[in-house]
Amino acid sequence: MVYSGTPLREPVALGGPFVMNSGEEIATAFTEFHAGAFGQVPRTARLAYDR
Repeated sequence: MVYSGTPLREPVALGGPFVMNSGEEIATAFTEFHAGAFGQVPRTARLAYDR
């Protein structure tokens, strides 16, 4: 994490491993992740709740 820099003054939404600007973007990221749009994710890198 970076603790210094110019503030972006944008909204922040957190959801699982994703940080976006809105809850809708978080939902889209989860949908794309589960559809495989992020490419291959090694099994050892997946979270325990991701099946």
